[in-house]
Amino acid sequence: MSLCNIAFANECDNFYAVGSNHAAPIAYTDEASGQPQGVAFELFSAISSELKVPVQYLAGVAWSRANAWLDVGEVDVLLGVYSTPEREQKWLLSAPFLEEGSGIFMLSNQISSVKSLQDLQGLRGGAINSSSYGELIDKHKEQLALFYTTSERELFRMLLADRLDYVVAAQWDAHHVLTDMNALQEVSVVPELGDMNTLHIAFSRKTACGKYIEQVNELINQYRASGKIDAWLNTFQRNNVSSH
Repeated sequence: MSLCNIAFANECDNFYAVGSNHAAPIAYTDEASGQPQGVAFELFSAISSELKVPVQYLAGVAWSRANAWLDVGEVDVLLGVYSTPEREQKWLLSAPFLEEGSGIFMLSNQISSVKSLQDLQGLRGGAINSSSYGELIDKHKEQLALFYTTSERELFRMLLADRLDYVVAAQWDAHHVLTDMNALQEVSVVPELGDMNTLHIAFSRKTACGKYIEQVNELINQYRASGKIDAWLNTFQRNNVSSH
């Protein structure tokens, strides 16, 4: 897909937005309909309606490509990102709309051997390309032998097949994938290596749509205070459990 820099040309008559394909219940692509689903999409649809600016969602975009498009302004909005110092510099990050845990996942019979990130040195790890996993893990990424791909499902298959020793993943997404694979008993998170992260809407600094950031923040804070975001989270968590 080539957007031909549509975000540069629209002067924010529309939001062009993209999110993850695989990060249930925050942002994912529904297998049956091919449409984007999740809390982040529900939230931004409500924001778009309040601001009276139409939104066009782009489905099926790899996370690394979505990041690159936001960098150069070929999309206006990236949904459901963790905050990092680098992202705060290159993008406009909204107020947080949820908190999510991330961590190191291993076969349940092997986690007792790992108590710190130093214990992972020399082991084979896997992660999603261009993803952040919180300050604790991100600052040690270069010291870890990580294999990068675009799918948590592939990573957990490799873990179960003894082709990886651990997987770095967001906890909600990992729970969703492991439930689907009937592997919740076989894989566990290392208790000592968890981290909590805030989830945000990111606006490109290269488009006109960043002018809405203050109004977006006000709406996010209203939706959090009213319980709307928690209600959306509960709905998408139930939907993902009931579909398996």
